[in-house]
Formats: sequence, C-alpha cells, structure tokens
Amino acid sequence: MVLRVSRKNPRYFEDESGKTVFLAGAHTWINFRDYVSDGGVMMFDYSEYVRFLERRGHNFIRLWVWESPRGPLGRNLTVLWRKSPFAWPRTGPGVANDGLPRFDVEKFDESYFQRLRERVIEAGRSGVYVAVMLFGGVDNFMARIVENGFPFDGENNINGIVCSGLRAQTLLDPRVVELQERYIRKVIDTVNDLDNVLYEISNEAASHSIEWQYHMISVIKRYQATKPKQHPVGMSWVFDTYNDVLWNSDADWIAPGKYDGFSVPPAPAPAEGRKVVINDSDHSFYFTKMKAVGHDGQREWIWKNFTRGYNLAFMDPYLTEWPGRNVTHGMNLDTYWDVMRDSLGFARRLAERLDMGAMVPRGDLSSSDYCLACLEKGKEAVVAYLPSREPETIDLTDCPDTFGVEWLDTRTGRFSPGDDVTGGGRRSFSHPFDRDSVLYLKNKS
Repeated sequence: MVLRVSRKNPRYFEDESGKTVFLAGAHTWINFRDYVSDGGVMMFDYSEYVRFLERRGHNFIRLWVWESPRGPLGRNLTVLWRKSPFAWPRTGPGVANDGLPRFDVEKFDESYFQRLRERVIEAGRSGVYVAVMLFGGVDNFMARIVENGFPFDGENNINGIVCSGLRAQTLLDPRVVELQERYIRKVIDTVNDLDNVLYEISNEAASHSIEWQYHMISVIKRYQATKPKQHPVGMSWVFDTYNDVLWNSDADWIAPGKYDGFSVPPAPAPAEGRKVVINDSDHSFYFTKMKAVGHDGQREWIWKNFTRGYNLAFMDPYLTEWPGRNVTHGMNLDTYWDVMRDSLGFARRLAERLDMGAMVPRGDLSSSDYCLACLEKGKEAVVAYLPSREPETIDLTDCPDTFGVEWLDTRTGRFSPGDDVTGGGRRSFSHPFDRDSVLYLKNKS
C-alpha cells in the first residue's frame, strides 16, 4: 500500500489502511545499473538480492544511481567502472570523453525506465519499499575523473549543452533544469501506479545543490498532485553540511548526516516527529566507524536508534569488492556485515508485533534511557534496550495492570519468556543473557 506520513505518529509512515510502518533495510551501490571495468563485469543478480532482503526481514532499499557513466564507486579508487543504462540514449554522432557515443539528452532511453519499473515491481512482491534515487551527487565532486562521460558536459552530448556536473545541480542553467524536470516527470509516469515507491532527490550532493534540491522536491509534489498516487519525497544529507537544511525543506522524509547529534557515538536524541527520519549508515555511521566499534557497537547502533524512534538503513557493500571494507568470495557475501543485516531484520520483526503508531520515545521510563513506549490505557507496551549487563528499571507507576515479559536476544533474534510483572511502581529486571538485550513488556489485560 502507498505510504504517507503517519497522522498518528509522524516519526514513521503509514499505509492506506492506517497501519504504521517501520522501515529498515540494506541497500547497495550496484542494485540498479550494470557495472563493467577493464577487469570484467561486476556480477549482480537483482532477483537474488531481493530474496536476500526477504530472508533477512528487510522492507526498504535505496535504488542507486550515479551522475557519471564512468568513474569509481564512491571513494573506492581501486577500480574505474562504466555504468549503464542512463535515462538518455547514447546515439552519437561523435564520441564522448569516456570513449562511448555521445548522449541525446532531448530523448529518453526507454530501457532505463523499463528497468526501473521492473525492479520496483519485483521488490514490491517481497514487501520491500524502494526509494528511487533520482540523481547522484557525491560523484560530482569527490573522486571525479576527467573522462567521466557526464551527459550534460558539452563534449558528451549532441544537443549543444555545456554544463558541468557541479553546475548541473544548481538552478543556473534553465535548459538543464528543464531537462531534469522532464526526466522527473518521466520517472513519475513510470512508477506512479505502484504502491511501494518513495523518491530521493540526490545522494550526498554538495552544498551548492540545496536550492536545486528544494526546487526538485517542489517539482515532484506539483506533478504528483495531478496523478492518482502521491508518494513520499525525501532529501538526504548534503555533504559536509549541517542537517538544518533537511529539516527546513519540504521533504516528507530525510536521511541526516553525521552532524547535529547523528554521529556515532553517541546515539541521536529521541526523534521528535518533525519529519520521518531514516537514519542511514551511509551518512551517519561510515564503515570505518563501524569497524572501530565492532559488532557490539553495530548492534548498539541499531537498537539505540530503534528505541529512539528512527527508521534505519544500512549501506551494505554486498558483493562489491572494496579493500579494507568488504571481502567477497565469488558470489558469497562478506559475513562480517551480517550483524548489521541481521539486526535490521530483528528490529523490524519486533516492530511488526507493536502498534508503532502509538510507540514514542520515552527514555524517562527506563534506566538505560533507550525506550519506546505506548501508554494508551489498556494497550500499554514498553520496549527497552539494555546495552550493558546492569539490571534495568522500568517505571510502570501509571499502570497497575499485569504485564507479560519477553527478552529478545540481540545476537539471535530469538525471544525468551520472562515472569509476568505487575505495574503500579518502578520495577527491576535482570538480564537472562550475558550480553546486551531488549526487554519487551505488554499489558495482558
């Protein structure tokens, strides 16, 4: 069902039935385009990737695009890749600076949009929502090579457009902006009838793009208003910029960066519900930090964010070989990252047992300070994360009823029953495990 910002609890989305939806999933750079290097083709089986998400219990991905047809993946400079397809056909005449035919940016490559639709549909069959990334960003200014084939650079198109990658994410060139708006409308025409769609303007674009991103958010919302369905529009961290530019946008959801309390550690402050926030490790928990804190710290990141009211995403290297980050063995994943993959699924499965529309951050009820709670009479529920072995105290003063007790083992995802407890005061709980855990209390009346 189509998502909209929850009217009851705007920390999350809700579907058309009114059910509140917690989003969590692993996305990867190569889940949309094909990648070819001098060393060969990067193998990617999208259907297997979707099955991987389903097995792990994930329900969210970002569908990745890059601005340039040739270059590295992010900051990994060890290999240069050719990426295809693009939204515009490479018809020539003439050769672009990446050695392939020039683009005709006045026309669309229908195979691009067909692939987009097919991949969103396939993800939807497995219950996965897709954030359609409309533009790249970080590759416009970081690790950018000269022979990148960027479609709007003058030597790379047959249409007489001369616009660098950086300038193309401003409002300075009306002709380029008009072509980008046409592209956005084409994307919306392609997937509007599908339910499992969100939009994301750009990934980690530079600070000069802010007004351009605001404009594109407006373009999407105006055009969607003429369509049967209106899908949420998101804005991701603007590189090396504070997150107020996200909060001040008209985006329905945001993915903040490492500033303003979203760095690791500590955990961010409890979500206020000003916007739906998807805390994406791509922006706030870079892999070097993940490795520095180890598996225990990675689990903590998932559960601290969950109990403070955030949706979650993991920048999964999946099958991309990256020295120091990811070691694949043929088509076998690097199991080092299974803690992140599994923990996302464990959190989402717990969320499926909760009325997330009623669950709000209430650190004041828990001695650990990491707590979601529903305090509706007769429906009370508490989820507390216990990062240490210290006993946990939960304040049940306002509810004298009997609560069922369960413990979630954060390493296995299994629940173990505890002894019922009667409210009416502060109650203490001791871990059944020799490690961090999640305590779940539910009113039995």
